Amino acid sequence: MAISGRHEYIISGGNDNTVRVWSLNSGMQVRELNGHTDWVLSVAISEDYIFSGSKDTTVGVWSIDSGDQIISLIGHNGPVFSVGFSTRLSSVVSGSADSTIKVWSLVTGSETNTIQLNSKIHSIDLCGSDETYLASGDQNCSVRIREFQTNKEVEVLEGHEGHVWSVKFI
Repeated sequence: MAISGRHEYIISGGNDNTVRVWSLNSGMQVRELNGHTDWVLSVAISEDYIFSGSKDTTVGVWSIDSGDQIISLIGHNGPVFSVGFSTRLSSVVSGSADSTIKVWSLVTGSETNTIQLNSKIHSIDLCGSDETYLASGDQNCSVRIREFQTNKEVEVLEGHEGHVWSVKFI
C-alpha cells in the first residue's frame, strides 16, 4: 500500500494481479492497472508514477495521471518483494527473492546497477530527502544499510530471530 504525495489517492496491489488506485475523498476505486501476470507484492509512488513489484519477477511503472503502463522492467529471476523510488536520481529500486537489489533508470528503463547479496531481499527503503542510504531486510534475519551511490555496506543490524519482512527509515 502507498499513499500519493498529493494525499488524494491510496494505491494497493493484490493477488488478483492488479494495482488499484483509490480516492481518499470518496473511498471509490478510480483505476485498475493491469499488466502483471502474477500477484502484486509491493507498490510505491512518486509525484508522477506508480511502481509495482510482482511475483511474476517484473517491476511495473505506471503513469499516476492516466493509469497507462509506461514500462515493465525485466531482469529479476524471482518475485519482486519490494520497490522504491529515488527522486534525486530518477531511479527505481527493487528487491527480490533472487537475492538482488536492482537499480533502474526511469529515463531509459535500463538496469544501472545490481547488488548481489546472499539472501532473499524482502524489503528496501531509501533514507530521507537526500537518499544517502539504502536499507534492506532479508531472509538471513538482518537489516543491511549501505551507501546508495557507492553500494558500500556501512552497517549490518542483527537481532531478529526470523526473516526481516519490512524496513523503513524514519
